[in-house]
Amino acid sequence: MKINGKNVEDYLNSLSCAELLERDNNDYLISFRLDSGSDIAFDPRTKTKASIFIGTLPEELLTVTGIGKVIKYPPENPSTALKRVSSQLDRLPIKYKVEVQTIDALHQLIESQKKT
Repeated sequence: MKINGKNVEDYLNSLSCAELLERDNNDYLISFRLDSGSDIAFDPRTKTKASIFIGTLPEELLTVTGIGKVIKYPPENPSTALKRVSSQLDRLPIKYKVEVQTIDALHQLIESQKKT
């Protein structure tokens, strides 16, 4: 089953290692901070997919079933909402936007960010 932004938010809210950091005023993006100190951000309004901003991309994450398209960020026209929800992610010169298709893949992504 493909997951959406609400599934990601519900999953992160259920984890003791993740804490809500910031919500954009319009809910374009929300961010969570993991116990490792790493931030992740995503759009909770998506209905057909879940794309998550992360600061590091461990190579083993690319082999996880349920991880879709990975985009090196920022593109020519980056999101200004990212600055409002995570100064940590915003100030990184390179970050990644990862499409996550399953809860298991989301779990693997969270675990990979806890190691950074």
